[in-house]
Amino acid sequence: FYYNYSMNKLLKIKASTILVLLLIIVGLYFLAFGPIGSTILEPYVKEELEEKIGMPVEINALDLAYGTSSLQFSINKQAQVSLEISEYDLSNDSYVGKYHIKTDKFTYKNKKLNNADIKGNFKYLPEDLYIDGNGTALSTNVDYRLKILDDLPQQILLDMKEAELSELLELIGHHAIVEGKIDVEINIPDMGGDREHTYGYIDLKKSYFNSKLVKELYEYTLPDKSYLQGRIDGNLEGETVSLVGDVQS
Repeated sequence: FYYNYSMNKLLKIKASTILVLLLIIVGLYFLAFGPIGSTILEPYVKEELEEKIGMPVEINALDLAYGTSSLQFSINKQAQVSLEISEYDLSNDSYVGKYHIKTDKFTYKNKKLNNADIKGNFKYLPEDLYIDGNGTALSTNVDYRLKILDDLPQQILLDMKEAELSELLELIGHHAIVEGKIDVEINIPDMGGDREHTYGYIDLKKSYFNSKLVKELYEYTLPDKSYLQGRIDGNLEGETVSLVGDVQS
């Protein structure tokens, strides 16, 4: 089969492994007020974070200072997020710092995530964002790097091996009807030109359907040991990524 996706849709494929991106962006603006009074600002920070993230937030610590500023908060009382800005310039709205996100078990509405622990660095300028990170999520190691310039991804790197497919399905809000492993590797150094070092693939290892759950949800009986396996390769064509794959079931 053949699909043609925009870059935004490609990002959605791997958005589950870089969930931290949204959390970092929305936290940047609340660390640049200087020593005005952390206690006074906490309700405002809480309200803005909840609006941007769309989930309940509790502020655990807010330290605004002329040098290093920090913010610690929890999401839905389950995920712990720490942001630390080591450099910032209010005149040109720029920020440099690091982040840490950790959760033992996170559930919100129909989304679930288990045992995630990711650390990384970020650099923010108007129309220019760089973020990298590594750690564990989806029961595997995750390593990624992303740069966005003028709303267009310029540098994308993601390496994830032997991730749990059932956990990925639950993270994006689907039922875990398939159990198995998945590899994802993407390397796009330059959206505008470099093709020699550009590649990407999604490798779906032999994964088996949860026949009992399929029966419960869809009232359909699958043959015993029904499975999925295959590989999807990506090619960059201008600012569009074409995904071509071969999947067997």
